[in-house]
Amino acid sequence: MLALTKDVILKAIARISAGSHGGPVADSIVDGLIARDLVRRVDGRLELTESGRSYQRSAFRPSWH
Repeated sequence: MLALTKDVILKAIARISAGSHGGPVADSIVDGLIARDLVRRVDGRLELTESGRSYQRSAFRPSWH
């Protein structure tokens, strides 16, 4: 499995969340995110799973938590 850092995962998730405005994500990174159950393919596009949305939310938790 491809070793992905937290920064790479978060940048890829942000691009996927932005849709067509986010820019392309490398196939190897997409495969790594699919293997980690953070994204899935739906009708030819990528969509965040519940785990992916949770991962994204936890990264941007307010500093008082």
